Amino acid sequence: MHVLLIITFMVIIGALIGGITNVIAIRMLFHPFKPYYIFKFRIPFTPGLIPKRRDEIAQKIGQVIEDHLITEDMIRYKLNQSQSKETILDKFYLSYKRKPVTHVLPQQLIQIADNNIDKVTEFLCERARIYLNSAKGTHDIYEMLDTFFQEKGKIIGLLQMFMTKESIAERIQYELIRLTEHPKARSIINKVIHNEYETLKYKQLGELIGDD
Repeated sequence: MHVLLIITFMVIIGALIGGITNVIAIRMLFHPFKPYYIFKFRIPFTPGLIPKRRDEIAQKIGQVIEDHLITEDMIRYKLNQSQSKETILDKFYLSYKRKPVTHVLPQQLIQIADNNIDKVTEFLCERARIYLNSAKGTHDIYEMLDTFFQEKGKIIGLLQMFMTKESIAERIQYELIRLTEHPKARSIINKVIHNEYETLKYKQLGELIGDD
């Protein structure tokens, strides 16, 4: 009986020691979260093992997930599936179809567009000048003039008694180029662009895309 009590007591003591040791070990693994110092000397085991190496552990966990669980190729494959694309687009469209474009696009993008809208007029006029001065522009003007002459018949024939078709085409080309440089023409173009831009910004997304 005496031996049995000793064995039981030793088991209880061993269990208590093991439990306390485990609690201390677990505590030392996760705590403390930051190092503590006495004067300039760091107290041993501060921070705990896991807080001390949390960046390395997080990197390793992320690497395991990327390499074995959710790989880049898997994500790309899923996103490129037609069903996934349709689901994403449908949810986005249904959420924003009744909102104006200015509320759908990022405000930074809207701000960039607002700041550069005045440059559109210069860009269009410059492109128009380049086109009108090119061989293709000259050819297209001549072709349009030729078609116009054929449609108007005898009345236009009278005009050709005083000017050749080539000289008329050259005159039209010159006036069109001059028009792209005229301040009043630029002002009209700029006003039209601004009006269209402001209208576009406040149109609902559904009006631009439609439900088809």
